[in-house]
Amino acid sequence: MEIAKYSKEDYLTTIYYINKKKSSDELTQKLLALGIQIRKINILRLCELKRFDVIHSHCFLPDVITAIYILINTLIFKRKQNTISTVHSDYYYDMKDKYGRLSIPICSIWTFSLKKFKNRVFLTEYLLDKYIGILGSSSKIWNGLDIIPSELDCEIEKKIDTFSNGRRIAGAYGVLRPLKGFELIIRASLYIDDYCFVIAGDGPDKHRLESLVSEYGLESKVLLLGRVSNVHNYIRKFNVMLLTSYSEGFPLTGIEAIWSGVRILYSGISQHKEIFRKVDAELFESGCHDSLIELLKKKNMSEISLHNKGYYKKFLTSNAMYEKYKILYESVS
Repeated sequence: MEIAKYSKEDYLTTIYYINKKKSSDELTQKLLALGIQIRKINILRLCELKRFDVIHSHCFLPDVITAIYILINTLIFKRKQNTISTVHSDYYYDMKDKYGRLSIPICSIWTFSLKKFKNRVFLTEYLLDKYIGILGSSSKIWNGLDIIPSELDCEIEKKIDTFSNGRRIAGAYGVLRPLKGFELIIRASLYIDDYCFVIAGDGPDKHRLESLVSEYGLESKVLLLGRVSNVHNYIRKFNVMLLTSYSEGFPLTGIEAIWSGVRILYSGISQHKEIFRKVDAELFESGCHDSLIELLKKKNMSEISLHNKGYYKKFLTSNAMYEKYKILYESVS
């Protein structure tokens, strides 16, 4: 969606979708107001794709559908088109975490589909290096995000303020899945008295995390907020932003943390190291709560980074991302 907002200045842009959530209605209206066509894809509409100079796909099902179109186009009509897929995650790791053994056929189908594209885009150098030997010609383009602050929900703000009761806040948010590493925060909180900990989000790991908080008697130290709309706005309530993932594509939470200027502590996975290497941020050993505890116990650390705010504006906006995609579009056309 972010790419489409900027590409309309250079291309006649149409977005095709498979399913649309009710929550996307407001965004859909904004895109339509910008002159971007939005259409639901089906078998009959595949033939519409032949009129585009570039077809850019995202995620598993769109990639599979586009690959089917490429095969039909190539084998039956003897016609080639410029096709690009952006791979948003370390999909072998991600699918295994989500689906276990079922990930094997899913990843096989996805890999087969991705090989049919003219070019693939990965979000970090680590993922590019990991998959280029499997998939062939690929590029790296960082994610970008236009972040617009908005008013906080009074009830949620009050809940955080009441819980913190004047204590410093170490915060994190995201989908509650084992690979996000939120359990590490709960375990670290056992040994930290200077902070309370706020985790926002919902997901399949929710009940296990709630059980851990209860088991360790940490209800006064760890607040599980649940799902929060526009959650990035609440970073302003945090003294420290925690990024604890064991794997990532290119975390939007990372962009939002840099944008905020708040102190950042991040797990030492390769994707995080690439994103944070030129900003003010501190690394702890991935999966090691002792390493995280050591950083949290550091005193007199600057908590607002003007450098990070400037870095966001220069390198991590949607426009910065689109300019790189524009170069790629022109190179394949």
